[in-house]
Formats: sequence, C-alpha cells, structure tokens
Amino acid sequence: MKTITTIGLGYSGSSAIYEFLQKTNFFFDPFPNSEFSLTYDPGGVIDINTCIANKFTPNKTKIVFDQFKKNIKFYTNKSHGLKPGKGLKIKNYDFEKILYEYLDSIIHLKYEGETLYIKHNNSRSENFFKKLAFKFNKKIKGQMLFFCDEDQFKQKTIDLFKNLFFLNNEEKKDVIIDQGGTIWNPYSSTIYFDNPRCFIIFRDPRDIFSEFKGKAAHRYPGNDVNIFCSWYKKIISQIDENEVKKSNILKLNFEDFVFNHKETVSSISDHISTNINPENVEFDLLRPKKNVSRYIQDLSKEEILIIEKELKNFLYI
Repeated sequence: MKTITTIGLGYSGSSAIYEFLQKTNFFFDPFPNSEFSLTYDPGGVIDINTCIANKFTPNKTKIVFDQFKKNIKFYTNKSHGLKPGKGLKIKNYDFEKILYEYLDSIIHLKYEGETLYIKHNNSRSENFFKKLAFKFNKKIKGQMLFFCDEDQFKQKTIDLFKNLFFLNNEEKKDVIIDQGGTIWNPYSSTIYFDNPRCFIIFRDPRDIFSEFKGKAAHRYPGNDVNIFCSWYKKIISQIDENEVKKSNILKLNFEDFVFNHKETVSSISDHISTNINPENVEFDLLRPKKNVSRYIQDLSKEEILIIEKELKNFLYI
C-alpha cells in the first residue's frame, strides 16, 4: 500500500491537486477534505520522537505528553463557538479512543512526581486546589513519565497509521491524505506512513499574496507587501533541500497543473506508479484556472513590482 499526500503552503494550490486525485477513484481517503497534521503539530509525533531521540528531559517529556493529549481533543472535537476543532472521525470506530490507546502504548513508565517547572506552568486554580487539599492533609500528587525507546516508538507509530488507513479500506486501495507532512521537512514528517509518496506544491507568490490580501489576512501577512516578502523568503529558506531531493518527493507547480495539465498528471502518475488518464477524471479545471494570475486584478502596480523585485527567483514565468 502507498500513502500519498499533498503538501503546500497556505493557498499554494495543493488542495486542487488533492481534489483531483480524490476524483480519480484510485485511492482511499480516510479523512476526506481534512488536513491530517498528526505528525507535525506542536506536541505531535515528530516532537515525541525528538524528545525520545536527542532532546530528552523529564520536563520536556511531560509537556509533550500533555500537549499530545490536548491535540487529541483538537483532532476529534468539532468547531463550536470560539473553539476550533477538526472533527476527525472514522466510521464505525472511536478515533479518540484509538489515539489515547496509542499514547498509552508509547509510555514506558509513569510515576508520582511534579517538578517546580511543571508546577509553575499549572493553572492557578489547579495549584490553589492542591494547596487547599494539602491543608486538609490530602496531598494531590502530580504525574511524570518516560516514553519508550526510539525503535519501539517508531514501530508503534507506523502501526498506528497503517491500522488507521486500513480501517474501512475494504478494497485495500492506496491511501490519499491532505497535508500529511510539512513542506519544510517532507521526508522526515512522512516516514511513519506506509510507503509514502509526497507531492509538494509551489505557486507564484504574486497570486499567493493576492489570496492573502483578499481573504486570509487574519492568518497570514496579507496587509503589507513588504512584510509578506520577508515572510515568504523566511518560509522558503526553512525548506530542507536534502529532504526535497529524496526519491519519494516530487515538486510540482500549481500553474503547471493548470496549463500543462496532461504532462503534470503524467509526472504524478509516474511518481505513484498509477496510470491516471485526466480525460477520465471529472475535475473542473476551469475553477483553479481562474486563480492563476489573479494578482493582475487584485494587486496594485506597486505591490506587483515589489514582489517581482524581492521574490524574482520564485515567480512562475
């Protein structure tokens, strides 16, 4: 089984390629139209691995463990009111229970204890309750823990994802997930998946800023073109080029997907060893085409000139 994932920056156009692959009906999508970020979220799989392998301290272990528990709520709870959530679920299975069982399986030891640092980071109400209980001769002890060793952790994590992606996958198709890794570390953020094949998608920064300016300023720098250019340079500079060169990683341009569609789909097919005929896929190519060169209408001449000067090496020509 192959695990195929599309990866890109915000408004990179990666969702169009993900949707195209969805519509081929060659793949099983365990979490349709949801970004699958379990490996790289703060306190996620990568942070646990790092804590085990070379950044161990008892305090870090406790913090990463607690953060992963918070992440479980983020993944499984739906958005409500002012509290966002992903609302991920698996038909006929308790996804939350599966994640808690996984977390418990990677613990080597739990013991009573609480460092001064951990106490400092507890909520005021929690520390007050413990202090009040102590006055009545009832000591409420904290809990510390150690993770299992790295080899065990990696195997249990690989097993977790393999099992998740097989649930309800009755035809045992190759799996597709959206944003299953990061563009900065596309290889190391996907090594826990079974036979991963990754597409990292880039897009002309003029159109990206056009999207940011139009509707995404609350998440990205969309109000000031100079800040955007600095942001974009920094983001791109953090990409590990050695990881991008790995054989299971393929770089794509959103514009090529639109204007050189057959050739790009051919490259996609070769990369995942699946013969996809774009003429047999009911995908509306006109929709993403409308988002190419939108900057001409959306940006001022001054903004365009600044981006073309500052980010000239990243423009799609």
